[in-house]
Amino acid sequence: MPRSHSSPSQKVSRRAGQGAEETLARFQTLIQHSPAGIAFVDAKFRYRHVNQMLAEINGYPPEYHIGRTVEEIVPHLWQTIGPLYRRVRETGAALTNVEVSGEVPSSPGEKRHWLVSYYPVRDSGKTVFDIGVMVVDITERKRAEEALKSRLRQQRAVADLGLFALRTTEFEKLLHRAVETVSQALDHEFCKVLELRPDGQALLLRAGVGWNDGLVGTAVVPAELDSQAGFTLLTDQPVIVADLSTESRFTGPALLRDHGVVCGMSVVISGSVRPFGVLGAHTRRRRDYSKDDVFFLQSVANILAEFIERRRMDSRYRLLVQSVQDYSIFMLDPAGIITTWNSGAELITGYRAEEIIGRSVATLYPANDAAAGSPLRDLQQAAEQGRMEHEGWRIRKDGTRFLARLTTFALRDDADQLLGFSRIVRDITSQRREEESLRSSVDHSVDAIITIDEHGIIQACGRAAQKIFGYAPAELIGRPVNVLMPEPWRSEHAVYLANYFRTGIAKIIGNVREVTGLRRDGSTVPLEAVITEFSLAGGRFFTGILRDVTERKKLQEQLWQSQKMEAIGQLAGGVAHDFNNLLTVIACYSEMVLVSLPANDPHRALIAEVVKAGNRASSLTSQLLAFSRKQILAPKVLNLNDVVANSEKMLRRMIGEHVSLVTDCDPALKPVRVDRSQIELVIMNLAVNARDAMQQGGTLTLKTCNCRLDNEQCQQHLGCKPGDYVVLTVTDTGCGIAPETKVHIFEPFFTTKEVGKGTGLGLATVYGIVKQSEGFLAVDSSVGLGTTFTVFLPAVLEVSPTLHLDHEDQAVRRGSETVLIVEDEDVVRKLARHILELHGYQVLEATNGPEALNIVETSVGPIDLMITDVVMPGMSGQQLAEIVLPRRPKLKVLYMSGYLDVAIVRGGGGDATDIFLQKPFSTPSLTRKVRDVLDCPL
Repeated sequence: MPRSHSSPSQKVSRRAGQGAEETLARFQTLIQHSPAGIAFVDAKFRYRHVNQMLAEINGYPPEYHIGRTVEEIVPHLWQTIGPLYRRVRETGAALTNVEVSGEVPSSPGEKRHWLVSYYPVRDSGKTVFDIGVMVVDITERKRAEEALKSRLRQQRAVADLGLFALRTTEFEKLLHRAVETVSQALDHEFCKVLELRPDGQALLLRAGVGWNDGLVGTAVVPAELDSQAGFTLLTDQPVIVADLSTESRFTGPALLRDHGVVCGMSVVISGSVRPFGVLGAHTRRRRDYSKDDVFFLQSVANILAEFIERRRMDSRYRLLVQSVQDYSIFMLDPAGIITTWNSGAELITGYRAEEIIGRSVATLYPANDAAAGSPLRDLQQAAEQGRMEHEGWRIRKDGTRFLARLTTFALRDDADQLLGFSRIVRDITSQRREEESLRSSVDHSVDAIITIDEHGIIQACGRAAQKIFGYAPAELIGRPVNVLMPEPWRSEHAVYLANYFRTGIAKIIGNVREVTGLRRDGSTVPLEAVITEFSLAGGRFFTGILRDVTERKKLQEQLWQSQKMEAIGQLAGGVAHDFNNLLTVIACYSEMVLVSLPANDPHRALIAEVVKAGNRASSLTSQLLAFSRKQILAPKVLNLNDVVANSEKMLRRMIGEHVSLVTDCDPALKPVRVDRSQIELVIMNLAVNARDAMQQGGTLTLKTCNCRLDNEQCQQHLGCKPGDYVVLTVTDTGCGIAPETKVHIFEPFFTTKEVGKGTGLGLATVYGIVKQSEGFLAVDSSVGLGTTFTVFLPAVLEVSPTLHLDHEDQAVRRGSETVLIVEDEDVVRKLARHILELHGYQVLEATNGPEALNIVETSVGPIDLMITDVVMPGMSGQQLAEIVLPRRPKLKVLYMSGYLDVAIVRGGGGDATDIFLQKPFSTPSLTRKVRDVLDCPL
């Protein structure tokens, strides 16, 4: 049979498929064996793939993750990382290098640190269907950073103490300096030097920090194995105590127990004949000790030991710290010839003392530096300054290079003649590697970290600076730092540096200050700055940590505005309350006079005008109460679309034919719980405001929709809580609002309209109603481009709204019951009595709570109803009711006030509006409410 042949296109297809499989296999191998933890989770945050490293980090096998959610695997981290996952899923934007800290099941009790990056994985339609996660464990780096800082602090402390020991001849001062140095460098409350007594049986507290008064110079510790100091002395080894309460090698002496010591360490202060004693450091806090800590404590002990030995031998220039292992310490004559050499120098350089003493210090310099005269220049600078610190490369005996940090001291006699030099050298090669790691951490910091030299030139810059200022780090290095400052600070920066170097007076250095930065695009940004100073290689440098506080400033501004509005609201509510008492009297007596006058009486028109004026004043106080959120609402569950639809006809008449009205209502709108009449008032006031902004015509748009706000979005609005909201936006195409006006628009009586064109209460009323309805407002406006008011109201479960029965047209029924009126305003009390007596009631009066209690106690007959003002001096209406009701269980209570928080009358039971009468009241409203309360069953 003839052989079948594949077409060229089939061969290409097979090769392409095979190539894709091979590529996929390569990627899978890379992911599986990556040193970083890698995972893919789906849109519901369930693991789809986990590599071996992430499985080890989480403490579960890879297959255990599949199908489980991230929250199930690491529930203790979900509160931190959950919002990050949701943010990537919802925005489709990657989040990189987010630092996360916490524990994992594989290391209980141990805090670990990771850098986590989240990447959206999209399909061809750009929809995010997976999230890729990359986790890098940076715990060791964080620990290395802390260890590095501690080591640098300890190195400087040893060097300073060594210099002090070289220059002093007073042992007591050296002991005091040593215990202070140890206490500060290790951050321990207690430090001590115990001196072995001549009999060898006890140790005397010779010097110390933190001990009770009178103990230094008198307290004695047994030099036996059952005390920490004795155990240290007899074993001649450093001793670390992790927890004194569980220590089994010895019993802590009373000196430690009495001071609440938990842990500490101690080393021997050696001597040529016998040990001098013990140096110890202790703390009430639990902590771990590193090898560096032990080296440091032993180095301080060795400095003390060398001083003691030097004093015994009476040799001022004998090497002080011969036994220091971690430092190279040697001395030079004025010409730079090495005269002494310690064991630490031998360990670092490889030269024995007999091989190097008598040779020039240039032996330790690289050939090119030695040829250029660097050794003698360094010594000359130290002679001129007294002390010089710098870094440089040095050469070991075997020819290898190491990076050294050197401190050189010039030694002079009493006549100021140069006797020679002392040099302390530390091998910092490994430390520099750790610094590079630290620099990497700086690059990943969320704050901009910038280092400048003494001339104001940028020497180093973290990557976060690009996010804040818009410059890449490479663009900033080598440029003056004032390029990041607006005027006048840009011009003044050089003068400030010069003044600081001349006077030492710092305005910013060492303090947390708010400053203003200048972005690349010319805009400014508020920053929180912390500036520190340090010296390196003989130069002075400054490092600034800069944090963008734009969002924090916005929240502070919102808080200030909210507090201001709250204060204005309290004032407005108080004024309305007092004014309502007067309006009640004016309205009711005017109505009574009007009713009593014949139809043809010429005074009826005058009294009618008084009634109208009272009603208009009552309307104003009602708006003030709305702003101050002190009005009684009748909230019901309703659909905001219905309110907009019912208001549409009225709005079209109100805004006029020159303005077009457009409504855009979401048919799936969730219900809200609000007072219908008040929300209608909100819509009307916003529409009026929009109409007045469109004198030449335009479009008014009312739109409703649902939205859900998360934590991040709620941070933009003070007091906002995450959850579901119903949104009403009212947009006009009018003249817009200027920024300086925008901050005042919700304040009562503030208006930009002509005199007589507005009360200034429209937007204040809107603000108060929305706030009292547990919502919030946002305003977006630009001059000439129109304005949008956005009202956010909390959404609720859909419930059929309950309608209130309108009683206004019902006939007022008379009564014969006994009513007790408690009111501190005489005119209001007398008015209420007069009205009720006219309608058949028996009335008792009390001007305050105690007087009402006396009437209740002494009255023989029944009292059917107590009408009490809510706010009275000495005893509130609610407090009065709480005392009276247990004594007269059948008594009913009706509260009245010019303003009232609903919560005040909750104790009365039922709906607060059913047992509350709003001032100012009219004759019908008083008699109808009295009748309703009396007829309501207990």
